Amino acid sequence: MTNYTVNGSTTNGLSGGLIQFYNTSSAGSGTFVTTDGGAIISGEGRIVFQDSATAANGTFTNNGGTVSGAYPGFTEFFGNSTAGSATFTNNGGAASGASGGLTSFLNSATAGTGTFTTNGGSTNFNNTTSAGSGTFTANGGTVANGVGGSIEFDSTATAGNGKFTLNGRTASGAGGGIANFYATTTAANATITTNGGTVAGATGGLVAFNGTSTAGSSTLTANGATVSGASGGVTLFGSLAVSNDSTAGSATLIANGGTNGGGGGSIQFQGTATGGTAAVKVFGNGSMDISSHDSDPVIIGSIEGTGNASLGINTLIVGINNASTTFSGAIQDGGIRGGTVVRSLRSAPGRSRLLARTPIRALRTSKTARWP
Repeated sequence: MTNYTVNGSTTNGLSGGLIQFYNTSSAGSGTFVTTDGGAIISGEGRIVFQDSATAANGTFTNNGGTVSGAYPGFTEFFGNSTAGSATFTNNGGAASGASGGLTSFLNSATAGTGTFTTNGGSTNFNNTTSAGSGTFTANGGTVANGVGGSIEFDSTATAGNGKFTLNGRTASGAGGGIANFYATTTAANATITTNGGTVAGATGGLVAFNGTSTAGSSTLTANGATVSGASGGVTLFGSLAVSNDSTAGSATLIANGGTNGGGGGSIQFQGTATGGTAAVKVFGNGSMDISSHDSDPVIIGSIEGTGNASLGINTLIVGINNASTTFSGAIQDGGIRGGTVVRSLRSAPGRSRLLARTPIRALRTSKTARWP
């Protein structure tokens, strides 16, 4: 095994160290570390894969900046290159205002079956890249005001068949692990789990769909927190700040309840996002919240479980995926934006209708939605 350290420049304005792989070259089982060098305006240490090169079984650590304003060390994949079965760790900046380590995929590169851990750093997918069948973990901040790890999808990138875990904060005031989908990206067939905070006052991990992105056929699970005073994981479609037509597609959306007094996981629809034919499952104090939605009604495929659905002033339509499910939780007023519902829930167009009761209990939705 060969060890390589790629340092950034120690002098402002000068280039940092660089290792490049071309054609069908391979990183083998090498160990690679990239750093910022310590200068405020400098060339960072970089490792670049081009053409059909592979990271193979290598181990890569991309360290964040060590002073405010410093660029991080990073590893980049271009062309049709692949991360192979390599292991990547992106560490956060070591000073306030310093960027975290970065692994970036561009062009048609793929993450292969690699393993990626972001600790305040970032893993980014752009262009037509794919997360392949990789395993990804974005950890929450470990100190007050610390930044959590992030995974970003932009352009037409896809999460493929990847497995993603977005952990909550482990310190009050720190950032949780986050995954963002932008533009026309898709979660495809990925499995994405957001976990709750682990200390009082801590929020959970977050997966957010922005722009015209879609959850595809993925499975998205928001788990509740495990301690009192902590918040659960969040699955978010849409935004109140910008135009957003993201969709839940045909995904399975799950919000599990918290334990030991912890807050439940949450599924939220905001702005003009749509529910597609998604199957929604909420349990315990897990919830779905459409109170911040701006385009009434919100339509989803089905709802089941024992949790809560907060509608605000909006109407929820269920049953368009023709699944037979039982919901014994509460459909209620209020939610993030608040508001009192006038007509809370009905079956899909052409089927029998259900008028408001708060809460509505033991609702069965099927081809002919009805009271049980």
